[in-house]
Amino acid sequence: MSTPEAGPSKDMRKLIKHRVSIKSTIQVINEYVKNFNPAIHSSRQLQIRLTKLNECIDLFNEVQQSIADLDQGYDEERERLIFEDECLTLKATMEDLIAKNTPTEILIQVQRFNHKLNCTMSTPEAGPSKDMRKLIKHRVSIKSTIQVINEYVKNFNPAIHSSRQLQIRLTKLNECIDLFNEVQQSIADLDQGYDEERERLIFEDECL
Repeated sequence: MSTPEAGPSKDMRKLIKHRVSIKSTIQVINEYVKNFNPAIHSSRQLQIRLTKLNECIDLFNEVQQSIADLDQGYDEERERLIFEDECLTLKATMEDLIAKNTPTEILIQVQRFNHKLNCTMSTPEAGPSKDMRKLIKHRVSIKSTIQVINEYVKNFNPAIHSSRQLQIRLTKLNECIDLFNEVQQSIADLDQGYDEERERLIFEDECL
Protein backbone atom coordinates (compact mmCIF):
# COMPACT_ATOMS: atom_id res chain seq x y z
CA MET A 1 0.00 0.00 0.00
CA SER A 2 1.35 3.44 -0.88
CA THR A 3 1.94 5.90 1.94
CA PRO A 4 0.67 9.50 2.05
CA GLU A 5 2.98 12.27 0.87
CA ALA A 6 2.56 14.22 4.11
CA GLY A 7 4.39 11.52 6.03
CA PRO A 8 3.44 9.77 9.26
CA SER A 9 2.46 11.56 12.47
CA LYS A 10 4.61 11.32 15.61
CA ASP A 11 2.39 8.58 17.06
CA MET A 12 2.51 6.70 13.78
CA ARG A 13 6.31 6.87 13.64
CA LYS A 14 6.49 5.30 17.11
CA LEU A 15 4.10 2.53 16.09
CA ILE A 16 5.98 1.82 12.86
CA LYS A 17 9.27 1.69 14.78
CA HIS A 18 7.68 -0.70 17.27
CA ARG A 19 6.38 -2.88 14.45
CA VAL A 20 9.84 -3.09 12.87
CA SER A 21 11.34 -4.00 16.25
CA ILE A 22 8.85 -6.85 16.73
CA LYS A 23 9.55 -8.20 13.25
CA SER A 24 13.29 -8.08 13.93
CA THR A 25 12.85 -10.05 17.16
CA ILE A 26 10.88 -12.72 15.32
CA GLN A 27 13.56 -12.82 12.61
CA VAL A 28 16.19 -13.61 15.25
CA ILE A 29 14.00 -16.45 16.57
CA ASN A 30 13.58 -17.73 13.02
CA GLU A 31 17.36 -17.76 12.50
CA TYR A 32 17.78 -19.76 15.71
CA VAL A 33 15.21 -22.31 14.54
CA LYS A 34 16.84 -22.61 11.10
CA ASN A 35 20.17 -23.39 12.78
CA PHE A 36 18.71 -25.63 15.49
CA ASN A 37 20.93 -28.61 16.24
CA PRO A 38 19.69 -31.11 18.86
CA ALA A 39 23.31 -32.05 19.57
CA ILE A 40 24.05 -28.62 21.04
CA HIS A 41 20.62 -27.04 21.57
CA SER A 42 17.83 -28.13 23.91
CA SER A 43 14.07 -28.31 23.54
CA ARG A 44 13.87 -26.01 26.57
CA GLN A 45 15.65 -23.30 24.59
CA LEU A 46 13.11 -23.83 21.82
CA GLN A 47 10.20 -23.67 24.25
CA ILE A 48 11.35 -20.35 25.68
CA ARG A 49 11.63 -18.90 22.19
CA LEU A 50 8.21 -20.28 21.26
CA THR A 51 6.74 -18.45 24.25
CA LYS A 52 8.53 -15.30 23.11
CA LEU A 53 7.23 -15.80 19.57
CA ASN A 54 3.64 -16.02 20.81
CA GLU A 55 4.13 -12.82 22.82
CA CYS A 56 5.55 -11.09 19.74
CA ILE A 57 2.64 -12.20 17.56
CA ASP A 58 0.11 -10.84 20.07
CA LEU A 59 2.05 -7.60 20.41
CA PHE A 60 2.38 -7.26 16.63
CA ASN A 61 -1.39 -7.61 16.24
CA GLU A 62 -1.97 -4.92 18.88
CA VAL A 63 0.46 -2.52 17.20
CA GLN A 64 -0.97 -3.30 13.78
CA GLN A 65 -4.48 -2.54 15.01
CA SER A 66 -3.30 0.78 16.48
CA ILE A 67 -1.71 1.64 13.13
CA ALA A 68 -4.93 0.78 11.31
CA ASP A 69 -6.98 2.85 13.79
CA LEU A 70 -4.92 5.96 13.03
CA ASP A 71 -5.91 5.47 9.38
CA GLN A 72 -2.91 7.20 7.80
CA GLY A 73 -2.24 4.57 5.15
CA TYR A 74 0.55 2.63 6.88
CA ASP A 75 -1.32 -0.56 7.80
CA GLU A 76 0.31 -2.55 4.94
CA GLU A 77 -2.46 -5.15 4.93
CA ARG A 78 -0.88 -7.45 2.34
CA GLU A 79 2.44 -7.44 4.21
CA ARG A 80 0.59 -8.23 7.43
CA LEU A 81 -1.06 -11.29 5.88
CA ILE A 82 2.26 -12.60 4.56
CA PHE A 83 3.95 -11.95 7.89
CA GLU A 84 1.14 -13.68 9.80
CA ASP A 85 1.42 -16.77 7.58
CA GLU A 86 5.20 -16.89 8.06
CA CYS A 87 4.74 -16.69 11.84
CA LEU A 88 2.28 -19.59 11.78
CA THR A 89 4.74 -21.67 9.77
CA LEU A 90 7.54 -20.82 12.20
CA LYS A 91 5.34 -21.66 15.18
CA ALA A 92 4.40 -25.05 13.71
CA THR A 93 8.06 -25.82 12.94
CA MET A 94 9.07 -25.02 16.51
CA GLU A 95 6.29 -27.16 17.98
CA ASP A 96 7.37 -30.09 15.77
CA LEU A 97 11.01 -29.69 16.83
CA ILE A 98 10.05 -29.56 20.51
CA ALA A 99 7.98 -32.73 20.16
CA LYS A 100 10.87 -34.53 18.46
CA ASN A 101 13.65 -33.30 20.73
CA THR A 102 12.20 -33.22 24.24
CA PRO A 103 15.16 -34.18 26.45
CA THR A 104 15.03 -37.02 28.97
CA GLU A 105 17.97 -35.81 31.04
CA ILE A 106 17.28 -33.81 34.22
CA LEU A 107 20.14 -31.35 33.93
CA ILE A 108 20.58 -29.48 30.64
CA GLN A 109 23.99 -27.93 30.19
CA VAL A 110 23.75 -24.25 29.35
CA GLN A 111 25.77 -22.93 26.44
CA ARG A 112 28.38 -20.29 26.97
CA PHE A 113 27.06 -16.74 27.04
CA ASN A 114 29.14 -14.79 24.49
CA HIS A 115 27.46 -11.41 24.38
CA LYS A 116 29.81 -8.48 23.74
CA LEU A 117 29.10 -5.61 26.10
CA ASN A 118 30.69 -3.05 23.82
CA CYS A 119 28.32 -1.61 21.26
CA THR A 120 29.28 -2.14 17.62
CA MET A 121 26.92 0.53 16.33
CA SER A 122 27.95 4.14 15.86
CA THR A 123 26.55 6.83 18.15
CA PRO A 124 25.69 10.47 17.37
CA GLU A 125 28.55 12.98 17.29
CA ALA A 126 26.77 15.35 19.70
CA GLY A 127 27.01 12.80 22.49
CA PRO A 128 24.34 11.59 24.89
CA SER A 129 22.34 13.84 27.21
CA LYS A 130 22.69 13.58 31.00
CA ASP A 131 19.60 11.38 31.26
CA MET A 132 20.86 9.20 28.43
CA ARG A 133 24.26 8.74 30.10
CA LYS A 134 22.52 7.52 33.26
CA LEU A 135 20.42 5.06 31.28
CA ILE A 136 23.42 3.76 29.31
CA LYS A 137 25.37 3.28 32.56
CA HIS A 138 22.41 1.40 34.02
CA ARG A 139 22.19 -0.79 30.92
CA VAL A 140 25.88 -1.71 31.16
CA SER A 141 25.44 -2.52 34.86
CA ILE A 142 22.56 -4.89 34.11
CA LYS A 143 24.56 -6.63 31.38
CA SER A 144 27.49 -7.05 33.78
CA THR A 145 25.23 -8.68 36.37
CA ILE A 146 23.95 -11.13 33.77
CA GLN A 147 27.53 -11.85 32.70
CA VAL A 148 28.36 -12.85 36.29
CA ILE A 149 25.34 -15.18 36.36
CA ASN A 150 26.46 -16.68 33.06
CA GLU A 151 29.95 -17.36 34.41
CA TYR A 152 28.40 -19.20 37.36
CA VAL A 153 26.26 -21.32 35.02
CA LYS A 154 29.23 -22.14 32.78
CA ASN A 155 31.13 -23.44 35.80
CA PHE A 156 28.15 -25.18 37.41
CA ASN A 157 29.11 -28.46 39.04
CA PRO A 158 26.28 -30.52 40.61
CA ALA A 159 28.84 -32.09 42.95
CA ILE A 160 29.47 -28.80 44.73
CA HIS A 161 26.58 -26.55 43.66
CA SER A 162 22.88 -26.96 44.39
CA SER A 163 19.78 -26.53 42.25
CA ARG A 164 18.62 -23.96 44.81
CA GLN A 165 21.64 -21.81 43.99
CA LEU A 166 20.71 -22.07 40.32
CA GLN A 167 17.09 -21.18 41.04
CA ILE A 168 18.09 -18.04 42.95
CA ARG A 169 20.22 -16.93 40.01
CA LEU A 170 17.43 -17.72 37.55
CA THR A 171 15.11 -15.45 39.54
CA LYS A 172 17.77 -12.73 39.45
CA LEU A 173 18.23 -13.24 35.71
CA ASN A 174 14.51 -12.77 35.07
CA GLU A 175 14.56 -9.58 37.15
CA CYS A 176 17.53 -8.30 35.14
CA ILE A 177 15.83 -9.06 31.82
CA ASP A 178 12.70 -7.15 32.88
CA LEU A 179 14.81 -4.23 34.12
CA PHE A 180 16.90 -4.24 30.93
CA ASN A 181 13.74 -4.01 28.82
CA GLU A 182 12.48 -1.07 30.89
CA VAL A 183 15.80 0.77 30.55
CA GLN A 184 16.00 -0.04 26.85
CA GLN A 185 12.51 1.36 26.29
CA SER A 186 13.46 4.56 28.14
CA ILE A 187 16.54 4.88 25.93
CA ALA A 188 14.43 4.37 22.80
CA ASP A 189 11.88 6.94 24.00
CA LEU A 190 14.59 9.60 24.32
CA ASP A 191 15.31 8.95 20.63
CA GLN A 192 18.96 10.05 20.61
CA GLY A 193 20.28 7.13 18.58
CA TYR A 194 21.54 4.96 21.44
CA ASP A 195 18.90 2.23 21.38
CA GLU A 196 21.33 -0.20 19.65
CA GLU A 197 18.50 -2.26 18.18
CA ARG A 198 20.70 -4.98 16.69
CA GLU A 199 22.63 -5.39 19.95
CA ARG A 200 19.34 -5.55 21.85
CA LEU A 201 18.13 -8.41 19.67
CA ILE A 202 21.36 -10.38 20.14
CA PHE A 203 21.37 -9.74 23.88
CA GLU A 204 17.71 -10.75 24.23
CA ASP A 205 18.27 -13.98 22.31
CA GLU A 206 21.29 -14.89 24.44
CA CYS A 207 19.33 -14.26 27.63
CA LEU A 208 16.61 -16.60 26.38
